[in-house]
Amino acid sequence: MSEKPAQIKGGYIRAMIAVAVMALFSCESTITVQPSEWSGKDQNLQSNKEIFGYIKDLTSFGFRRTGTPAGKKSAEYIRDRFRSFGLKNVELERYDTHRWEALEWKLAVDGKAIDSFFMPNTMRKEEFGSFSLGPRGLSTEIVYVGEGSDDDYKNIDVKNKIVLCDIRFYDVEWRDFKGMSYFTYDPGKTLEKGMKHENPYVSKNYPSCYYRAQKNGAAAFVGVLVDYFDRNTYYNEDLSLSSEFGMHGYMKIPGLYLSRSQGQAVKNILNNKNNRCPANLKFSVKIEQASAWNAVGYIPGKSKDIILIHSHHDTAFTGAVQDASGVAVVLAMAKYFAQAPAELRDKTLLFAALDSHFFGYTANKGFIKKHSDLGENIILDVCVEHIGLEAKNIDGRLKVTDKCEPRGLIISENRQLISITESAVVKNNYGRFTLIPTFSPLGVCSDAFYIHRAGVPVVSLISAPLYIYDTCDTLDMVAIDELNPTAATLIDIVEAADNLPTEEIKNTSLIFQHRITYYWWLLGKIVEMVFG
Repeated sequence: MSEKPAQIKGGYIRAMIAVAVMALFSCESTITVQPSEWSGKDQNLQSNKEIFGYIKDLTSFGFRRTGTPAGKKSAEYIRDRFRSFGLKNVELERYDTHRWEALEWKLAVDGKAIDSFFMPNTMRKEEFGSFSLGPRGLSTEIVYVGEGSDDDYKNIDVKNKIVLCDIRFYDVEWRDFKGMSYFTYDPGKTLEKGMKHENPYVSKNYPSCYYRAQKNGAAAFVGVLVDYFDRNTYYNEDLSLSSEFGMHGYMKIPGLYLSRSQGQAVKNILNNKNNRCPANLKFSVKIEQASAWNAVGYIPGKSKDIILIHSHHDTAFTGAVQDASGVAVVLAMAKYFAQAPAELRDKTLLFAALDSHFFGYTANKGFIKKHSDLGENIILDVCVEHIGLEAKNIDGRLKVTDKCEPRGLIISENRQLISITESAVVKNNYGRFTLIPTFSPLGVCSDAFYIHRAGVPVVSLISAPLYIYDTCDTLDMVAIDELNPTAATLIDIVEAADNLPTEEIKNTSLIFQHRITYYWWLLGKIVEMVFG
């Protein structure tokens, strides 16, 4: 007898059970929370042009890396704005950190100079110090290892050689956002045909491929950005200090990035040389003790319970979108709430611009410890980052559109917070938007990561434009028309949260209806990844 009827019957029963369970939990009520009684937003919230003015000021300081004069100047600028708005207890908080700086980097293959860019946080042999390959550099063979898997390294001897390796990125896809989200909002139907581009946050194989090279005795590592648009100026965060890769320790061998075209040129040379070719690499760095600076200020409420509103002010380069745009929205919100009648505000608001996003989040961790030691009760973190234009990688060329990059708001599993966020998004017609749970595969991939880890519920707005870690993150990449709407949407969320009892904000619990939908999507995604 055929087993097919039994399979169909079993599938039918499972489907009916699923429908019944979903129906059961769909009876859970939706909560709508009204914003504050103050109706001064239209008159008192700054315009797009005024908010953009903060971005222009911040980008004028230069490369705002932690531990640099420009980094401290940005913190002082934010502090001074907080004071001018009338915030209380405004100060700069200093935290010990480190600063990694590349002093020299050059690559030549078979006697030909190859345009390259330093791989941040590499050649860190010890916590602090200066390290160099010397005036003549490293002369040895360069070998290509594909994507640098364990099998790749088993088949090729890389000891004392320079490794050339392809670096791949995962894709960002709108259909995945829809699958994992609580709520999506695109009233203009701008994403009906979908959206897909490389995710500059997350590589498929880096730094794992780097650490394999280091483990196998390679003298240096050269990564080809094959999925990136045709540039090599890519400056991500210090992954050696992340929770995922920290167990491997420092990235001790020197590293360089090549663009896809320069990488292909080197691979062509190697193809003609049987994957054995002389190369010379010069590299020197210094790692020194430095100070990270947070700017903070308060607007007192009737209660000592605190809603934190923050972004980060440090960046790799001039960082118009990352993250002068986030700071600018925080400043606009601070000025708005400073003008609001105090009697309408229940909770205390704490505004902050944090440092060290690119160097291990030491200022974030220090901020959490300091404010915990002060006995402060931070009940919610509203974090905002990356208000930028959408960009596409068209055959290696970066094409910027006139639309904003689709944005996600990562939110704790709390019915009240989800409900007030949905209401604020619809009220402000805040499109190209998705509401993502903190337990999704993305996690809390934002400056709110450690605050969330400390047990604070989060509402964290972020997007992933392709250029976010590149020198081309300049003023013309900012989604100027979205600055005021972003501030307005987040203000409505804060005002509604201010009206909620503290225990209802801090109470996170499973939302079974969404969990079922989410795990069904996740199962389908796993099947797709395994079986193609």
